[in-house]
Amino acid sequence: MRRRGLLTKPQPEQENKLSEQPTDSDQTEDERGGITPDLSFWGVLRHSMTCTCPRCGKGSLYNKRLFDLTLRPVCTSCSLNLAKNDSADGPAVFLIFFLGFLLVPMALIFETVFAPPLWVHAVLWGALAIGITVGTLKPLKSLVIALQYRHRASDWEDNDGSQ
Repeated sequence: MRRRGLLTKPQPEQENKLSEQPTDSDQTEDERGGITPDLSFWGVLRHSMTCTCPRCGKGSLYNKRLFDLTLRPVCTSCSLNLAKNDSADGPAVFLIFFLGFLLVPMALIFETVFAPPLWVHAVLWGALAIGITVGTLKPLKSLVIALQYRHRASDWEDNDGSQ
């Protein structure tokens, strides 16, 4: 273990570098003063669940209305141009496949076990599908946008007016 340097004491210049490391896990600033985002799996997941900007993690991607899925044109914090980088229909397609895979077997099992009237199925599964859709569409759309930013950063830089 000593050969790998795991048990050795850090040199003074290494101690200074360690103490200068940023403590904010969302972003750091590089030498040019630009923002370096947290593009790890957990960082992307955190930004998508909070529906925040994939670069700075502070600005909201959407307006504050509940059912409004339109993206803001630019980030309110870091001025990242969000207008030309949209997730299109990807989140809706993922959600349709997920809900079909989840709800159809549940409805069939519910029918064989309880055999309720058809109106119970319509109310129960309709409400459940709408509730899951409304609750997950914004974070899923944010996830697709964050993944686009992570894997195709050159597309975002071309559209960004601040760089």
